[in-house]
Amino acid sequence: KKFKGKLFKTFYFYNEKNFFPIAKNEGFKTLNIKPKKYFGYVGRLTKEKGIEDLILAFSEISKDFKEIDLILVGKGNLEYEKNLKELIKKENIEDRVFFLGALPQEKLIYFYNILEALVLPSHSTSWWIEQFGRVIIECMACGTPVIGSSSGEIPIVIKNEDLIFEEKNRFHLYKILKKFTNNELTKEKLSRFCIERSKSFTLEEAVKNKLDIMKKSLEN
Repeated sequence: KKFKGKLFKTFYFYNEKNFFPIAKNEGFKTLNIKPKKYFGYVGRLTKEKGIEDLILAFSEISKDFKEIDLILVGKGNLEYEKNLKELIKKENIEDRVFFLGALPQEKLIYFYNILEALVLPSHSTSWWIEQFGRVIIECMACGTPVIGSSSGEIPIVIKNEDLIFEEKNRFHLYKILKKFTNNELTKEKLSRFCIERSKSFTLEEAVKNKLDIMKKSLEN
């Protein structure tokens, strides 16, 4: 807090050789998943990730729209994972929500590509806010939109107000999911934007960013 110097902002990058659009059928076959529409989540299964909000918002969607399911990818706190499964059972959506566990990096391309949208419902806490979120850019590079909460860097990386909801506001999240089910928002409509946005976070762009920071640092 006492630092008086100039601050420079840098960012992470993704490997564009590993993440790009492929046919959904290739993803379904590789992951052995039933061909269908899916919303998804990728990340740690921990409280601050806000996964309950996603489950409850999806539960409301599932009442009127039977053509889409939810898949959760990741590992984390075993007690928290147990609580999530109990919530899913309470909401009577056990046949609509699936846990894949953690996927190896080389299989994430297949998962991102089968989704209609990835959802990151993170909650800010007194000790943590969401950081860059490399999964956002990896997913967008596959042409799949990312819906995210207003926590930390998520809105900055996604850069599309239609896909951002107020953190901890599951009704706001529900309304965005609803737009995907009624085709107001679609993967097809957003795919080009996602791919173009991801190009701002390639290794080449990250190198340019860091060289620019070094240049400005030396000038100061």
